[in-house]
Amino acid sequence: MTTPWGFICACILIELLARMVNGIGRGKLTRQQYEAFVVEWMDDYGPQAEHPFKYNSTVVRLTNSSEPPEAEEKSLATQMYCIMRSSMVHNLSLVAGDSELRSGGVDYSIHLTDRKTAVAQGLKHLQNYDNDAAVFVGEDFLDDIGKVIDKVFAAAEADDVLKANMASHLSSRTPVSWKS
Repeated sequence: MTTPWGFICACILIELLARMVNGIGRGKLTRQQYEAFVVEWMDDYGPQAEHPFKYNSTVVRLTNSSEPPEAEEKSLATQMYCIMRSSMVHNLSLVAGDSELRSGGVDYSIHLTDRKTAVAQGLKHLQNYDNDAAVFVGEDFLDDIGKVIDKVFAAAEADDVLKANMASHLSSRTPVSWKS
């Protein structure tokens, strides 16, 4: 993927899968539900991963309080929600807006690249990069999402609640179809 459009579509697909797993329908998917989906369903993206990604720095959320905010651990799932899903999908930017800053987003905490460039620069998918950014290699990211799709649908075969959630979402938010 040499343009941001593939990453944007991939982020939209993650949100769709999270909505289906939670049976959201017309309701709002919360940041917490999105992050929980990333951690629980995307094997290499949460703290339970064999080699979990870890940022080197902490984050201080933007607040309206007069109390000084406390630093907290910067999470990959939060950066995926704030920077990839919110800033990039809605604003074509890797810079956080005020709402993303309040949610723990950090400007440029995600570094997007394609496999050819990553190989030339010696970068690997989900490694820590300059200025404490997580590297996302487009082709590897898409492979990971493919695995999540397989995992969700396989799990639904044996899980009636998950199957009902997926059916509920898809019946109230029917997918786009094309008739020629």
